[in-house]
Amino acid sequence: MTLHGARALEYGWDAVSLFGVSPKDGIIRGDWTGVLMPFWAEFMELTPEYIAFGKVRAFKDQPVRYRGIPVWEFKR
Repeated sequence: MTLHGARALEYGWDAVSLFGVSPKDGIIRGDWTGVLMPFWAEFMELTPEYIAFGKVRAFKDQPVRYRGIPVWEFKR
């Protein structure tokens, strides 16, 4: 993602959309996690509409159920 971070920002992806986690439970709650949390597959493509990795596409206009906080702000 380091190589594509600037382009993701240009396309309107934000930190929570990419790296969000639950403020209370961290990464355990999948309904709070961003597109790249957990990052388990090879990055394939980044567009203004979606990010593709492995066999999955995550669409920007279809976010996870809840908006969390960036993973680096999570405190246990």
